[in-house]
Amino acid sequence: MIFMLKYKYMKELSNGLLLWHSTGDRYMEGAQAVRRQVFVEDQNVLPRNEFDLLDIAAEHYTFFLPDMSTAIATVRVRSEEENSVAIERLAVLYEYRHHGYGRSLLKLAEGDLRIKEVDLARIEAPFYTRGFFEKLGFTGIGGPYEVTGDKVKMLKMFSYDED
Repeated sequence: MIFMLKYKYMKELSNGLLLWHSTGDRYMEGAQAVRRQVFVEDQNVLPRNEFDLLDIAAEHYTFFLPDMSTAIATVRVRSEEENSVAIERLAVLYEYRHHGYGRSLLKLAEGDLRIKEVDLARIEAPFYTRGFFEKLGFTGIGGPYEVTGDKVKMLKMFSYDED
């Protein structure tokens, strides 16, 4: 089953941050602002390589400060093959790193993926982040790790108990 990820919600978290989950709306600007700072400004990724048409149909999970003025972390999730997704563009502004926001975004996204009974999530991430993703249940593929440039491909399989 191929599915489009087309709903949105906002919820206040216990730490006061607001999570905005959406596709292709004005709050995507917050996700893009975080990605522009982290990838384009801090890591010198060309804007044409960072922003693409896949953003329009993808789900974006974004943490905002309580007044909704500033987005501080984001991740993109998009449908791929049957019952699988790509988790991409995880970014946390520098001053908000090491507070668990990236892990929290991934856990929230995973909860939604489990509701939809997605079987497989794929990540291509910088090689130096592999330990972070392993702690979240992702496994490198292709021997210990199959590296493309400075990236590592990782997968996470979801299992479901049948009633």
